Amino acid sequence: MGSSFSLLAPYDEHDELVEDRANHDTMDDEDNDEHELAHNLEANDHPDWLQLPDDLIVEIVKRLDVVDRAKLSNVCKSWSRVALNKDIPVHQFPLLMLPSKIKSDHVRLFDTSRSLMYRFNLPDSVVQRGGWCFGSTKGWLLIATLEKNYTPHISLLNPVSGQIIKLPSITAFEACTNDPYSFADLLVTKMELYFLSEDDIFISAIFDDNKLAICIAGDEEWTIVSESGDHNFYDDMCFFKGTLYVLHRCSGSDGDDDRDGVVLLNSALTFQFSESSSIAIKLVSLIGGQTLGREIIEQNGFDIITNICRTAYLVESHGELLIVDRVSDGLSYDDDVQSFEYAKTKQFEIFKMVNGSASKSMCKLRNDQIVFMGGRGPCVSLSAKDFNDKVKGNCIHFLDEYDVFDFFDLPPFVSRESGICCLDDGRITRCYPTIKFPMDSRMTWLTPQLI
Repeated sequence: MGSSFSLLAPYDEHDELVEDRANHDTMDDEDNDEHELAHNLEANDHPDWLQLPDDLIVEIVKRLDVVDRAKLSNVCKSWSRVALNKDIPVHQFPLLMLPSKIKSDHVRLFDTSRSLMYRFNLPDSVVQRGGWCFGSTKGWLLIATLEKNYTPHISLLNPVSGQIIKLPSITAFEACTNDPYSFADLLVTKMELYFLSEDDIFISAIFDDNKLAICIAGDEEWTIVSESGDHNFYDDMCFFKGTLYVLHRCSGSDGDDDRDGVVLLNSALTFQFSESSSIAIKLVSLIGGQTLGREIIEQNGFDIITNICRTAYLVESHGELLIVDRVSDGLSYDDDVQSFEYAKTKQFEIFKMVNGSASKSMCKLRNDQIVFMGGRGPCVSLSAKDFNDKVKGNCIHFLDEYDVFDFFDLPPFVSRESGICCLDDGRITRCYPTIKFPMDSRMTWLTPQLI
């Protein structure tokens, strides 16, 4: 399948080459040698690009990211063979997937490192079933469709290869809405992939914040691993050295998260899928140790609350497993009719996981790493040295984490909780697009990969 990426940003088209050809009928015999020389030079000016040797194509491909390689693969079979060769190293800067409408036939992707906007058209097989994209994971798009009798289904779509993997039915999981089109964004909190082999993909998902389920691509049903009770939630998950780590948050009865980053290993499970394939799952509980320092200030009918909450993320960075805490201040409003709370990102704190627990002292990112977090997909850590000089290291690129369906009963408001935190000085720049609520989906990171 050819790539469906198209460039939306303005760019210069190549001018057509106009050739002035001599009139052979008026040429004298003594000019034949000069004409032959000119003909040879003209041929050299217009080489047959399809006949380039593979080693030269490899050198070209090494300088391209996955999106450019996907588009290059459309030229011809020989170029496609080299462009899609997974053995050729590639560095892909995560693309910002902008919010899309339910049943939209495309997604818009923004490359912040090069200021380029792409449009990816969903396959006809998805569009014809009213499908739309609501998130991503490990370079795959999360697709929601409605089958017969308006039965909701979710699938994985690889935007480079076009491969579609249908996941087990989710009708067994309860959603908070009767709208069949909004089920996906409400129900699927996180999804993570792990390739057991080229053909076997292990999939883990957090449903409705409190159900952890797993499957192998091709299974008919999800296997529920664990289900939290009231005031208990799964925050994030990450594969690290073949083990799935899952953050399990235990909140107080009032819904407050009163912890100081102390992490203890709660339990470990092993699932055997075949004689040669098994997955270890470690549930890591975030428990209370020290109440966050808070101050409440009343202003114009709102409560301004410092350190209102923490949101925890797991990320593998330079061979280490890290917990990244996102600390927020809040603006709160509550009366007998409605309530509203806006969390403003204040700072980030990083802890290193060692033997199932986290050090109490904070650590730093190593070797000029950049962390991308927020949205529907797992966190990603990359080295700034692999990209252009405009990309700065020791930074966290974060996205809005509001639940998009919590605010349909409220007047529209704008969220500015997406941006970049420079860990050198703690400065936060809200440079990414603002989001107006209510809306149909959220922003997320997509890092296309070759499979």
